[in-house]
Amino acid sequence: RMNVQRDEIDEYSEKIKLVAFMGGGDLDYTSQSLQGGEIIAIWGGYNVDFTNADMKGDSMELNLLCIMGGCEITVPAHWAVEKRDAVCIMGGFSVKTRSLATELELPKKTLIISGFALMGGGEIKN
Repeated sequence: RMNVQRDEIDEYSEKIKLVAFMGGGDLDYTSQSLQGGEIIAIWGGYNVDFTNADMKGDSMELNLLCIMGGCEITVPAHWAVEKRDAVCIMGGFSVKTRSLATELELPKKTLIISGFALMGGGEIKN
């Protein structure tokens, strides 16, 4: 089931399922066992903050669908981000992160970004 209203979104859930159509919001996730999911932004968007969250395993995949909209994702300093299988037309996904797992002596985690961007996109940053 996709979340379409702010009061239906559970920031503690393990699976991320967000839909923004001509709207959106700001979310601060705190779950320590995230398992990935998807964000759909059509003429709208989300600001998603994972700074106080963590993923269940060593990696998780987040599928982004951005059409004339987008999302901004903030990840913890010990996460690496890889962009895979992303199709971008007149838009794109930018990764502006640096994993500091070694310096912080934390286990390295990897967020895998895939998806589709048409006249929109996303930015992933620390």
